Amino acid sequence: MQDVRPKDDLKGSEGDPEKGDNGDTGLKGGITLVTACIFIIGEIAGGGCLTLPRALHDAEIKRLYKWKKTGDLYVSIVFCVVTGWAGLFSLILLCFNAGVAGVHIAKCWMILEERWTMYRGRYRHPYPAIGGRAVAPWMRTLVSIFVNLCQLGAATVFLLLSAQIIQGVLGVLTVCQWILILAAILCPLMPVAIVAMSTTLVAVTTIIVMIVKDGATRPAATFDIPTFSSFFLAFGAINFAFGGTSAFPTYQNDMKNRSKFIFSVIIAFTCILLLYAPLAGVGYAVYGQAVMPNVIDNMPKGVVQLAVQILISLHLFFGFLLVVNTPSQEIEEHLNVPHRFGIKRIMTRVGILLVVVFVAMTIPRFDKVLSLVGATVSTSLSFIFPPLFYLLLCRQKGEWPER
Repeated sequence: MQDVRPKDDLKGSEGDPEKGDNGDTGLKGGITLVTACIFIIGEIAGGGCLTLPRALHDAEIKRLYKWKKTGDLYVSIVFCVVTGWAGLFSLILLCFNAGVAGVHIAKCWMILEERWTMYRGRYRHPYPAIGGRAVAPWMRTLVSIFVNLCQLGAATVFLLLSAQIIQGVLGVLTVCQWILILAAILCPLMPVAIVAMSTTLVAVTTIIVMIVKDGATRPAATFDIPTFSSFFLAFGAINFAFGGTSAFPTYQNDMKNRSKFIFSVIIAFTCILLLYAPLAGVGYAVYGQAVMPNVIDNMPKGVVQLAVQILISLHLFFGFLLVVNTPSQEIEEHLNVPHRFGIKRIMTRVGILLVVVFVAMTIPRFDKVLSLVGATVSTSLSFIFPPLFYLLLCRQKGEWPER
């Protein structure tokens, strides 16, 4: 067993956190359980859900025969589910796993607060701190790199997809030009989690209704056999759709009562699954092998499609600010940027935004970026590290209660 004393053995590497006003359970004036839940949904649900029908297509484990009764949508859905979709099963399984991992990363932070007083106040980069305490200082560095790659990768996807949707709706300028315009608008704004969540809820509900109506009048879908590579691309896309765990410790750190963050995670992932599963299943059942990487492109042209595109763009617009906040805080800590608003903070955040813009303009295929990020760093942060760190923290011996 590892013997770890409750002293600051990583002193000098953790920054200078602010002290809390109400002990080790949270911060006075911090966010509530409901607000944390909204932050989780606002960050996770959105751009990733648009690729889920295509992910089911890529992950299907067997050929399904073309329906003899053209337009029989409801029989198609039931038959597909009964015969077994690997993609839909993966979707539900990864949602459950991501929720369990979110609960464990929340427990990890509670352990850190219990053992080291320096974590009982406001702290800028909690996930790397968990890795450092659970393993060693080098793990803190590795987790920090992974968090920044994951969050900045997600920000790139959000910016790309938002620019593509707006360019498709308006039909003017290029995607790259819209990226620059959106980046300029994003600079002075603050995160609006409620807007990000509500726009996604309305958009996904509208998409499902329109796909069902479209499926009642279009020819029956056919389904292809996936390749080895397409299956793992699908895994990456589905994984990315649930890959917001890297920001969870930051949300928990800002709560009034941090022990309640576990309930925020459970509620949020339940809501997300209720959004994702119907959208993925209905979209794939209706369009089959014809499903596009962005399911909005399969919808009938018209006012409703335009409204959905606007809603998704709004989500991505405000969701971008949520996902870019975590790496921004850590980079500011490394550069010794003051916590207060000032020229150094402005320049740092503008620089981060320019990096995201550069990546977005040089890799204008959001689905490929999504699969790459989801299959690499997001897998580690969302599924591997949380239970691993929890087990390692529980194994440690010191002047604290055993777990």
